[in-house]
Amino acid sequence: MVARKSDIKSILKNLSTSELRELLDAKAKQERKRLPGLKARLRKLQKEIAKIDQEIAGIEGTSSGTVAKRAPGRRPAAKKTSSRKAPRAAKRSAPKGWGKRKMTLRQAITQVLRGSRRAMGPAEIRDAIIKKDLYGEPTKSFYQQIVICLSRCDDFVSTGRGQYKLK
Repeated sequence: MVARKSDIKSILKNLSTSELRELLDAKAKQERKRLPGLKARLRKLQKEIAKIDQEIAGIEGTSSGTVAKRAPGRRPAAKKTSSRKAPRAAKRSAPKGWGKRKMTLRQAITQVLRGSRRAMGPAEIRDAIIKKDLYGEPTKSFYQQIVICLSRCDDFVSTGRGQYKLK
């Protein structure tokens, strides 16, 4: 007779931790008893594979078999086709506008806040940097970059919600 899942669950709920541990140990012991037989079967199958491999090699006319011994889980090494190196790809130039920044974002924010008498928000800082052309072309994520720089750099102090000044 096959036990239902609900019956098994109710039985397991009523067992103590030590009883569950004993059941687990018994199952592990049962599996360990099977291990020598499985290893013997594996060796027997490996010998059979080696014989078949030699037979295939004899038919194909090769001296050794096709199955190479390698570490488990590793791919066979790639075969080299020639000793010449492949030609290198042409170096791509940076997109237009890159490398034309006058200063880092941190320096630009510092300069804007130094010129301001009051604390500023990220949007005000962004507008001032663009207006003074301190950083180059703004990207789509320019505002977010400013917020990240303000929160991570020790040069800036938050004076209130979304307001920053120099330390």
